[in-house]
Amino acid sequence: MRLIGDVYRSVVVAAIAAAAVLAPGDVDAKDSPVVVGEVSTSVVRAGVDVPGVLRATVVEELPTIDLSHARRRPVILSVSLVRMDTEGTATTCVISATLRTKKGGDLFAMLEGRAQAQEGDDSGARERKALRHAVRGALERIPEALAAQ
Repeated sequence: MRLIGDVYRSVVVAAIAAAAVLAPGDVDAKDSPVVVGEVSTSVVRAGVDVPGVLRATVVEELPTIDLSHARRRPVILSVSLVRMDTEGTATTCVISATLRTKKGGDLFAMLEGRAQAQEGDDSGARERKALRHAVRGALERIPEALAAQ
């Protein structure tokens, strides 16, 4: 009877671990060597969770990057929204990102993405567009950084 209890307990623990790994908040692509780590910003917008929007944008854009030829050692991607300025009808966004080894935490790449959006009357839409393109610009450099690692 004790063996059945141990097996049951193991199954429950495995199910909980699987649920934690596959939870909707999971930011890692299944087969990606890149894990999203810290996301930060000093940019503040009233009524907007800027760090949350930044993280969601990174998580959405990361799977679009072709990492098929990248080394499979796991790395951590940290992203920071450095600047988002609007002058007239133009919004400029600057993203800074770093890659470090998961084992040991050695920093081996610094990436930057810049973008400007000028379309539309809605400043929020321009900011989101500039943010997405700046994130994409930084993430597009990941394969080269992984190849040089």
